[in-house]
Amino acid sequence: MSYRTHYPNLYQLVGESIRQLSVEIAQRVEDVLSGPDGLMPMLKGQMDIDGSTQRTGLSAPEAGTLAGIRHTVAGITSLTRM
Repeated sequence: MSYRTHYPNLYQLVGESIRQLSVEIAQRVEDVLSGPDGLMPMLKGQMDIDGSTQRTGLSAPEAGTLAGIRHTVAGITSLTRM
């Protein structure tokens, strides 16, 4: 089973970086994110990428890459706070 389907919430936070986590840690974090306390919507709200990545001079692929990096860093930051 892939990380994307086995840990969908965690994958949304950190993308392919999830492969650096042990299975035990990934499962524990996924359990917290999937809980009924609403943690995942709060974290996703903190990670929303605004229009600031559309800076003058960046091509669409460059802006997309920058947005992806910001998303991953925000996800990792959220995990370290947990």
